[in-house]
Amino acid sequence: MKLQFGTARPGLDYIHRPAVFGIAERDGRLACVRVDRGDGHAYFDLPG
Repeated sequence: MKLQFGTARPGLDYIHRPAVFGIAERDGRLACVRVDRGDGHAYFDLPG
């Protein structure tokens, strides 16, 4: 499977994982979290 964003690792086969997302807002604001797993590559994600 070809990634739609990011850079694929050579030799790694990515499986197709269908998903559905919904976004909830309050007063025009969205929640966002910074995920840091200690490997030096933090990223932002939606909670839940």
